[in-house]
Amino acid sequence: MANGFSPLPAWLVEPRITPRVWLAIAGGLGCAVVAHAGLYPQFDSGRLRLVLALTSGPFGAAVMATALNAKTATRAFLRTVVLAAILGVASTVVPAILLSSSDGSELGVLAIVGVLFGAPTGLMYGLPLGVLAAAGHAHVPEPTHLGNDRASRLAGAWLATAGLFAMGGALAFDQPLAGILTAASAALAGLVVLVRGEAALRQKNAWLERVRSGREPALRVRPLERGDAVDGLVRLGAGSTVVEWCPAVPETTAYRQHRVRGTAIAVIAD
Repeated sequence: MANGFSPLPAWLVEPRITPRVWLAIAGGLGCAVVAHAGLYPQFDSGRLRLVLALTSGPFGAAVMATALNAKTATRAFLRTVVLAAILGVASTVVPAILLSSSDGSELGVLAIVGVLFGAPTGLMYGLPLGVLAAAGHAHVPEPTHLGNDRASRLAGAWLATAGLFAMGGALAFDQPLAGILTAASAALAGLVVLVRGEAALRQKNAWLERVRSGREPALRVRPLERGDAVDGLVRLGAGSTVVEWCPAVPETTAYRQHRVRGTAIAVIAD
């Protein structure tokens, strides 16, 4: 807009976190808190919970980001499960080295144990990750403001569930307090993200309803036209309808009845 002015509300032009990032963060944190809570085959008596959390977190985020490149939600789920099983084995490498004796004589045995238990553990982690990937896949191909908020709401709900599961498991298996508190913190963070995403969705939908019903001065809805600079528009939704700004035309009956060329400022769903 000229002179840096925009008729859009400030909360609509702020930088947004993309759906892929929301889902990857939730997946990584969820894996990390479950591992830190001690929910894995413990050949280390829980001593390496932090190490496993620090490896499981990046692995979970990487699995999620990679799986979301799949063409369909079903493929995203399957890709997540397969990658999680593979990385489940990889996550045992550092613990095996740390648990081996100084001369490395136990490393081979621990490596075999890692393969036998790492893959099934990765598979178990991958199933809920796959649900997140499949559910969030629809928001990734064409990120929009509403899609971002839906992805953040989904990510928050999933992370809160993972945190509660980890906290419950840690309590049931009498794990250290640190793991319980970390899981509880993750559940709380997920709840905050969930509430924030829901609030943002309600705010945007209420604004769109005011625009559609003619209750926003100098704004109206029309089909996308060839001359509209689509790449520079705010994308609230995926569609071929735009919100148009006509600041110089008073809000009268004539304004409603006659076509007056305005400036497209946002793309919305049809």
